[in-house]
Amino acid sequence: MVLITLGPAGTFSEMAAKSYYSNEKIVLKDSIADVFLALMQDESAKALLPFLNSTSGIIAETILGLMKNKLYICSKHSLEISYTLAGAASISSCKKLYVHPHAYMQCKKSLEDFKGEIVYTMSNSHSARFAKNDPSSLSLTTKEAARENDLPILKEKIKDKTDNTTYFGKVCRKLPDSSGKTLLLEFECQSGLDALKSILKDFELYFLEDRKTAICEVPSETDVDMLFSKTCKDTQCYILGKY
Repeated sequence: MVLITLGPAGTFSEMAAKSYYSNEKIVLKDSIADVFLALMQDESAKALLPFLNSTSGIIAETILGLMKNKLYICSKHSLEISYTLAGAASISSCKKLYVHPHAYMQCKKSLEDFKGEIVYTMSNSHSARFAKNDPSSLSLTTKEAARENDLPILKEKIKDKTDNTTYFGKVCRKLPDSSGKTLLLEFECQSGLDALKSILKDFELYFLEDRKTAICEVPSETDVDMLFSKTCKDTQCYILGKY
């Protein structure tokens, strides 16, 4: 099986793919949009994409890609996340920091003393690539990407919260037939979060954010499909995954 995931080499997505799908042919793409494009062009392929981080929240590009292409998350995997500060510049002389937006959100407090320019990139590996070509800069990246780009490592294990976990979903074309205990839902609720929380009272809600995305767990004996139908009777909602 071909497994498509986010590159370039050294991303957390590549690490997760190698950890959980080491026997598959792993293909790297430069953006989440490119992963979806490649997946839609190869009916036999699957994809592995990040969809949630415990600190920075939902990865919107993945959620929107699932909705646009009518694809589903059929299994979930996790990876503990910490970052590496790497580059040719010293911390005191650094004029620019290349960083992915989610990486910045996960390390914002740790970086509060940095006074230079923050430049956002498409991935942690892109951050390392930019720093390699800019000796006055640093990158907040992965240790693997720093090594891939021959960058000096200044500091490791950077994160604001001790428990900083990213969840990756295996993306499939069909929703699993078996009734799992987790649903990934997208809601269009015009009455605000209080109304959405009320709608979800039958679920054990463990993540909710203000872009109307909820991740819910239900007891294993619950009829998930029946509960989903009941919940979505009075609002527009989409099922994006079940596992």
